[in-house]
Amino acid sequence: MLYFILAMAGVLLLNAGVKSCVSILNSRISFKCNYTRRGYFCRQFVDKVLSTDYVNVEPQESQRQIQKGAYAINSGWIGTEQLMKQSIEIAVCILGLAVYGASVVFLDLRILLIMLIMFMLDYYFRAHAIRFQDSLIEENTRIYRTKNYLNRSGLDIRAGKDVRVYEMEGWFHRVYESVVKAARSYAVRTELRWYLPSFFDHICISARDLLAYYILIRMAVSGEISPAVFTMYLGIIAGFSEWMNSIAHALNVIRRSSHEFNHYLAVMNAKDEFLHEGGMQIPDSQKPLKIEFENVSFRYPGADKDTIKSLSFVINPGEKIALVGNNGAGKTTIVKLLCGLYQPTGGRILVNGFELSKVNIDEYQKLISVLFQDIQPLAFNIEMNVSGRGEDETDHKKVKESLKGAGLWEKVTTLPKREKTYLSQTLDDGGIQLSGGEAQKLLLARAIYKDGNFLILDEPTSALDPIAESRMYEEYNSMTREKTSVFISHRLASTKFCDRILFIEDGSIIEEGTHGQLIEKNGKYKEIFDIQSHYYQEKVGEAVGE
Repeated sequence: MLYFILAMAGVLLLNAGVKSCVSILNSRISFKCNYTRRGYFCRQFVDKVLSTDYVNVEPQESQRQIQKGAYAINSGWIGTEQLMKQSIEIAVCILGLAVYGASVVFLDLRILLIMLIMFMLDYYFRAHAIRFQDSLIEENTRIYRTKNYLNRSGLDIRAGKDVRVYEMEGWFHRVYESVVKAARSYAVRTELRWYLPSFFDHICISARDLLAYYILIRMAVSGEISPAVFTMYLGIIAGFSEWMNSIAHALNVIRRSSHEFNHYLAVMNAKDEFLHEGGMQIPDSQKPLKIEFENVSFRYPGADKDTIKSLSFVINPGEKIALVGNNGAGKTTIVKLLCGLYQPTGGRILVNGFELSKVNIDEYQKLISVLFQDIQPLAFNIEMNVSGRGEDETDHKKVKESLKGAGLWEKVTTLPKREKTYLSQTLDDGGIQLSGGEAQKLLLARAIYKDGNFLILDEPTSALDPIAESRMYEEYNSMTREKTSVFISHRLASTKFCDRILFIEDGSIIEEGTHGQLIEKNGKYKEIFDIQSHYYQEKVGEAVGE
């Protein structure tokens, strides 16, 4: 009796030890897979999205592809992490199947046949469910994008002002509810397809058990096997069936996850249009650049007509050029082409006589200081926003001079942490919100800090009052000394200090000259200038009357 108790205790301790080792091993594997997904795949994905050519990011189709790629690395239950986990799982299952399978073959081939039918049905119906999910991938992506956007908007304090003042909370709630219903409908439709494998699994299990009990009971009654062997065979059959089900499940999870992972690969394998490594170096790049457009046309992906049409002009070294025209004329598109964000769909752009498509685009973009129309400061501190670097890589004196040059230093000195103050409270509870004009000055300070010898300012005074705008023009004049510069504006009065003005309409240059020459020409430029002047005079009169 004592021997039996000691033997049972030994078996129980051994079982507990094995289970503990398996649990620890599973935890380590799960941690490694999760760490690899976050530390490698997520980082590589972000690096790719931030560094790939802009044409692979901005178009709607590219954004959808990026969303699908991001979904594949968003969780441990899908995509990359599941591929890693299930690859290990299937190797273990094959080993277990081999051990248990040998015993089942010697028992009765009919049991093995039922299990194989069970395996094929399970695999087929799971594959059917995966194909159905693949057919709805665009719908799921749209729901995922919309839900994420609503989540971000609901937490955005800037949107919160409009929501309250215009009583939009009810409408916002209804939109959110519609997205939740769409997500629920998608989940119900896909789950129905996953019920079929489970249904047929239970049918096959019942058939397997009936046959196994019939065979084993008959063998036990005839004395071919003992009760202990009877019990052992039941366990072997159940274990073999479980290993087969696990393999079917793992194969289908791998199939589904590989489809999701393919979206990740599609983003990672997106080809750049510009040359990075191996591109030509621009000669005389330390001097003001000469830029030439030769019959340049451009059409956005998916558009039915050109935004820019056979555009030709030259910006001489050190020249100040103004691009003016109404909204939608194509000015911002020209800026994107000048910055090397897009390749022309027709014609070519030359930089110091060399075609931009053949030069090292990274080296070219190092020469550009640009202030885009979209004002998007980062949630880091003011100093990091200006330098675009971490604190250990920042020239602190240069940051101060840049802030002074942009007219923002006076504001910064009033802050408790001065240039160390964070923007918004996303990363720091003591963060602040800059006004539109202040944010514009901040990004101008960034352009000053970079000190590129090709300066591009896209509507740099749109959020400024007239006095601040006048000061900005003075600073702009000083900034552009010994630099090639392009100034984009729809306010024609702001272009008087430029050497030459190009009036853009419908993607083409319709007038060219200095401010005085275009006024004398009495064409489209003068017509719009007079309208704008009359408008400002009325505003001044109203202000004086008040």
